[in-house]
Order: sequence, then C-alpha cells, then structure tokens
Amino acid sequence: MNRAVTQTEVHVLGERLRDAWRHRDAAALANCHHPDAVIDSPLFVNARGHAAIEASYATLFRAFPDLELTVNTMLVDPPQVASYETMRGTHANEFLGYPGTNKRFEVSLARLMTVEHGQITHQLLIYDFTGLLVQLGVLSAKPGKR
Repeated sequence: MNRAVTQTEVHVLGERLRDAWRHRDAAALANCHHPDAVIDSPLFVNARGHAAIEASYATLFRAFPDLELTVNTMLVDPPQVASYETMRGTHANEFLGYPGTNKRFEVSLARLMTVEHGQITHQLLIYDFTGLLVQLGVLSAKPGKR
C-alpha cells in the first residue's frame, strides 16, 4: 500500500512547482511529476510521462510567454490535493495552429492531483477550454436562437 503524502511533502512540492512556474521551466515542472505520471487536460488530452508533460508545459510557455498562475485555494486530503486557480496571459505565439493574437485571457480552473512520495502521479485539469478560445479570438461565440 502506498504511503500517504504528508503536509510537509505537499508544501515542498508546492514550492518547487511555484519556483519552476515563475521561471517558466518546463523541465523542472515535469520533474515534479512521477516518471509515469499522467496529466488529463482539455488542451493536451492525456500527457503521459516526463517527455510529454515537459512538452505540454513548453508549448504553453511558448504560446503565452507571460503566463501567470494564481492558486486561490488548496485542499489537501492525502494523497489527494485539490486547488482552485486563476490562469492569465497573452496569446503571443502560435497555439494549436493559430498564430498569436496578442489578446489577453483569464480562466479559472480546478486542479485535482494525486501526490505520492513528493511527486504528482496523476493530475486532472478542469477549465472552460471553449471560453479560452473565445477570449483569444480564435473561436466566435454566437448567442443561441430562441
């Protein structure tokens, strides 16, 4: 049976994640994950392992070089960690085949993680992907007909 993560391990992991995010260091972010970790996300569908996870972060940082992440609240119930966050940035470079629009976006997201031995083994991201595309101007929203 897996040992439950401690509050200290979550705190240390959180500091590593914040530092890597602040430096936009995709490799350091990937190293916060277990080598066989999986990230489920509307954007990257299913990134498995360090190489895919690092590539996912690198893609985000290229497309949104000023990307900011604010953790609004976090709940820890070992080995589960849940957070409610706000992500914002500017679409400066190619993203999903769309050239940079220089439009700002802001989305709220929920992050659900399983943490074991100080590493993320699974991460699920929940956010309004369609709303993000609308804010970037690559998708238009039309009111429904009545």
